[in-house]
Amino acid sequence: MLRQLSNILLFVTFITSYYSVDAQTCYVTKTGTKYHMPSCSYLKYSKIAFEFDKVKDAGYTACSRCKPTKAKLEKAVGVPLKGVSTIKKTAPRRVTSVQCRGKTKSGKRCRRKTKNASGYCYQHG
Repeated sequence: MLRQLSNILLFVTFITSYYSVDAQTCYVTKTGTKYHMPSCSYLKYSKIAFEFDKVKDAGYTACSRCKPTKAKLEKAVGVPLKGVSTIKKTAPRRVTSVQCRGKTKSGKRCRRKTKNASGYCYQHG
């Protein structure tokens, strides 16, 4: 009897901690400047979990399509965010395109854009 009670308590603890983490998490994309609800269609190709309380401090703004708020995240999971332990996440690395540093046969600078760290496009890299 005591063993069953401890198993039930362990299960309830696991379920509440699982939903507490999800309730506080919003998502950002690899290259975007907006944060989203977990069900937003803009997260189709890239989805990085981020702590809701610190997402504004990292320079992100709310998505205009899903309009994520603390109340919506609470409602999606059904658990209030008060007293929930925080998840430590770092801000994702921002990747921007730059003009290729390579030269063409005529001696002019290449006009292609690249995200490669070397600064060269696929043809010159």
